[in-house]
Amino acid sequence: MHKIDNYEIDIKKILTILIKKKVKRILIQAPDGLKNLSIKLSHVLEKHGFSVVLSGGHAWGGCDIVFDEARLTDSDAIIHIGHHGPVRIELPKKPLVMFVPAFYSVDPTRILLEALKQASQYNSEFKEYVLATTIQHHKWLGKMLIEARKSGFNLKAFPGVLGINGLIIGCDYTAVKSGDAVIAVAGGVFHGLGAALWSGKPTWIADPYQKKVNKVDTKKILSKHLYNLSLAFDSQSFLIVVSTKPGQFNLKVAEQIKEILEKLGKRAEIGIFDEISRENIMNMGEFDAYINTACPRLAIDDPELFPGPVINPGELKYVLEKNLEDYSPRDLFLLVPRFPRTGLP
Repeated sequence: MHKIDNYEIDIKKILTILIKKKVKRILIQAPDGLKNLSIKLSHVLEKHGFSVVLSGGHAWGGCDIVFDEARLTDSDAIIHIGHHGPVRIELPKKPLVMFVPAFYSVDPTRILLEALKQASQYNSEFKEYVLATTIQHHKWLGKMLIEARKSGFNLKAFPGVLGINGLIIGCDYTAVKSGDAVIAVAGGVFHGLGAALWSGKPTWIADPYQKKVNKVDTKKILSKHLYNLSLAFDSQSFLIVVSTKPGQFNLKVAEQIKEILEKLGKRAEIGIFDEISRENIMNMGEFDAYINTACPRLAIDDPELFPGPVINPGELKYVLEKNLEDYSPRDLFLLVPRFPRTGLP
């Protein structure tokens, strides 16, 4: 492993693959927090004779691969830093796409144990804890489980993304199963909030970067979201937002929703966006409500991007029925629409 800043990258493996595939030009893509790492990696690759260009845009996840930039720059390989692999994308044979997770080198075990301690103090009746972690800290998963058990905590990890134990991403929390409480090892609030919404269980974030533990509070966020959904009950016009990001492109879902809404006598338009911003959406005109078929997290993390109430496909059922009594936060993450069982034409 080659250490760049506080991250470990398998340079030897990268070079072996690039040489084997006879790559000449590489486009490096990285999320905003790892842009500096991508620059330093480019210097290493250039010393080995490769031509390297850097993508200056965002990299939201494994769903967001810059194929168009690779084509325009005549790059025969894309190195995507910071994510585990493709999300809802079938990778083409060309260009070559390599996912480089960038493992954080600082051991998160101590902050994990502190999170477990705080969780047990919160409720002494907790018997089983579920461990969830992002790819940056996944290399420590085995040690975290062992040390937790040595300290008397029944901590478990379950198969998640791609069947990998304990691994979570922003839109996939299938690793969060059973248990009385969840410990999410991740930076910031984003992944811990997702785990709490998906599981409905008390969730603590063990942040290895800030070396802090925080309990996730979903009440305020959910209350605001449910209120916004209620504002959409009487909506007569909808803009269905579709992203061009390869792993977020859901035109068929948008067309299905449009067909149903129009059968119900409502106005529905489909808007295609490269970057979803409030300005771009407002340029499409006025609508009573917005249906988001792009990243499901936009509706809960960035609702201000939409000029009105925003609904994810899995939540459409509640709006059309004008009833939130049986609402489940898991429906936020559904990529296929849920319609009322009755009342449709």
